[in-house]
Amino acid sequence: MNIQDNTTMLFIVTSKDVVEERFFSDIAYFIEKLNGKVNDVTIITNEDAATIVSKYIQLSNAIFIKETEALSTIERINSENLFVFVNCHGSLQDGIDCSQNLRPYPLTCAIKKSRAKNIIVVLCQCFAGMYSNVDLNCENKSIVYIGATGLHSSISMNIPLLQINWSANISLIAVAIWLANPIDVDGDGVFSVIDLFMFLSTFTNEITHFLEKENNKSLAESIFSYYQTTQTQSLPVVYKLANEYMPNYFVPHQFTWIKKNCNPAKLIFEDLI
Repeated sequence: MNIQDNTTMLFIVTSKDVVEERFFSDIAYFIEKLNGKVNDVTIITNEDAATIVSKYIQLSNAIFIKETEALSTIERINSENLFVFVNCHGSLQDGIDCSQNLRPYPLTCAIKKSRAKNIIVVLCQCFAGMYSNVDLNCENKSIVYIGATGLHSSISMNIPLLQINWSANISLIAVAIWLANPIDVDGDGVFSVIDLFMFLSTFTNEITHFLEKENNKSLAESIFSYYQTTQTQSLPVVYKLANEYMPNYFVPHQFTWIKKNCNPAKLIFEDLI
């Protein structure tokens, strides 16, 4: 595969209501991070294209398509390689937050009908695990689904180390980082989809581990602060304080997964070598 030629990057940024601006910030970061490697970008959204481009110059060359044409657009893609990134909200009821039906079966049917030969679908939304049991069998087509998480929430957050000051989807950020500076994780001398998957999994795990440590640190600090203020070590008081804190305690686990009808180690990014 060559991501600079004969490749379409399609982003699904949809909502039954109004799309949060942060999702477009993620895409702008993605395109800027790849620094000219992405030439064909399509964005599925009902948001006004002119308004989005006025805020994100990185998206000025993107093609904007309305949600009603989401599935038919996927089917009509003429590029040899197709990347589909779902970067919006998700739920157990809808799969992908959209005014149209983009649940696992209709989305996968459109993917199979696409004219693209190699298709990589990265599902960054909450409850992405809904798409992990679809049938990807399809002749003369290599399809890989990568899910950011199972049947629970995906994570978005500020990442000061990367100068990301909005609540960014950590899985999409991971893909951008790897494509910009790929790592040969399995040591076979090439950069492939399986390397991308393993990097994405490691990156998101490191962030979730960090978040959990921060949660534990905050709990410990609040208890210690209470000790300092009251000079008491009453165990019932500690339990009471912990119970008051726990409703806001966030368990930041993501279980990345991969589903495919081919060997992802053989899907090689030739122009990244």
